[in-house]
Amino acid sequence: MADTAQAKGPDNSRVQRLCYTDFEIPVGAEVFMQGDDRADRFQTSFVGMERKNFLLFRQPRRQAGQTLQPQASLTVRFLVENLVLGFKATVLAVIDKPFPLLFISYPDCIEALDLRQDDRVRCFLPATLYRDGQEAQGRIVDLSRSGCQVVLDLAATPVTLLTEPIPGAEVFCQFRLPESDEDLYSKGEIRFVEEKNGKARLGIRFVDPEEPVANGVQQFVAATMDYLEGA
Repeated sequence: MADTAQAKGPDNSRVQRLCYTDFEIPVGAEVFMQGDDRADRFQTSFVGMERKNFLLFRQPRRQAGQTLQPQASLTVRFLVENLVLGFKATVLAVIDKPFPLLFISYPDCIEALDLRQDDRVRCFLPATLYRDGQEAQGRIVDLSRSGCQVVLDLAATPVTLLTEPIPGAEVFCQFRLPESDEDLYSKGEIRFVEEKNGKARLGIRFVDPEEPVANGVQQFVAATMDYLEGA
């Protein structure tokens, strides 16, 4: 869970400050770190964590004579989906044996830069996905001109619809916007699949959406955002 504060940058991307009670980084994710000196930059990968206490990384390879000392300040950045996430931390310990590892403090808050240029809104719209002759009913829970996120019930979803090759698989999405009598169809590309608690969340990028889809979604998103901003 997270409390968020959102602002628009000069490029219309969104920067959010997120205060987490839980914090997730994919194991093996590439991470970029920077010391107090802006020129002191290096790369490593995430190993694990003990929540609320520390994060654990492979000890980065650095030039001879450059060592990380306990209590040194770090800026940490990494990419998850379309978000660049970053936070401040301090070095807790650096060990060489049995493996070269770096321990840093667990962050209270992180900042997120959304790389997607299209406005998006949360919603709950019925949708049907088609892939390789199979279909599944679900709900669109996040929608923008460039794509959507769809949640499926795994128990009711044909196994072959979620088999390899994913991500990158072609899928067709059918849905209807509120106050519309017409179904919209768009070809899409599956960008990611997350399975949890009997549900599958699919990130889908619309591929060359036709004008009714692009314009309809854009108008729906704009109207929803205007309504929420006036609430």
